[in-house]
Amino acid sequence: MSTYELYLFLHIAGAFLLLAATGATTGAGFALARTTRAATAATLLRMIRMSELVVRNIGAILVIVFGGLLVGETGHSWGEGWLSAALTLVVVSIALDHGYLMRQLRGSLAIAERLGDGAVSPELEARLKNPVPAIIGTALDVSFFVILWLMIVRPGAPA
Repeated sequence: MSTYELYLFLHIAGAFLLLAATGATTGAGFALARTTRAATAATLLRMIRMSELVVRNIGAILVIVFGGLLVGETGHSWGEGWLSAALTLVVVSIALDHGYLMRQLRGSLAIAERLGDGAVSPELEARLKNPVPAIIGTALDVSFFVILWLMIVRPGAPA
């Protein structure tokens, strides 16, 4: 296996991890909106937390590190629009995820854990049905598909 093949494999593995975290988090988010038990909400919120903190972070590190190594290995330049756009989207997505969504998740998880096995309280229900995190989450989902498109199509890249 050449250096290029190793870098490419690890870069693509990171992309799969990012997409896996996106799918798990999105699916759990849909389930959260329907749950009526605080314990179920806590379980789903913990799953989202682990998906984001472990799977997404490992995926992001692999994508950024090995993507950067691929830039040098393949002779591309960070000045190419598709690369700059993809890296910007990855960084902004991670910042929104950890800067806003994870803080919201921690607050909701604390409430759910406090409620124990009881019903979802009006306070927790309001947090779970708040449209802002859902809108941001959807925008992040779309951004990962845009990043994938940029990596596959490479608009403007030399042939």
